[in-house]
Amino acid sequence: GCASLPSLGWGTIADDDGFLVVWPQGTLHTQFGQELTSWNDGSGLFGAEAAGIDDLGFLEQMVDTLLEQNNNIDPLRVYMSGHSNGAVMAQRFALQTSGKLAGVVSVSGSAKPNDPEWSPGGASITIYQPTPIILIHGTIDNV
Repeated sequence: GCASLPSLGWGTIADDDGFLVVWPQGTLHTQFGQELTSWNDGSGLFGAEAAGIDDLGFLEQMVDTLLEQNNNIDPLRVYMSGHSNGAVMAQRFALQTSGKLAGVVSVSGSAKPNDPEWSPGGASITIYQPTPIILIHGTIDNV
């Protein structure tokens, strides 16, 4: 989950350089015999999707609320990043909320969509505006 993100130093960097960082958390579910947080990323692999959680709507409302409540945020400079399931959620958000993000950083997460919106002919595909995405993967993880 996002609990490890503050240890990466983003909070300190944001304070020093004058930008906002937000760490939303996915929904807690029992999956694979343990309590895990997950996002409904459209892959069909995680508990949030099985539970019908509207994470796309949640994240869109979060971004909209932050923009409405803070005039210091440039709406043309909103970025989203995620790791693993969160990385795929960030990609889905960029696709299905075309134009809301300036870019995405996706760490160790490849979209394997089960959601028909991702497919050719899906409503999101027909209105999609290209969004810069950086995909980061490594060779040490053998999963």
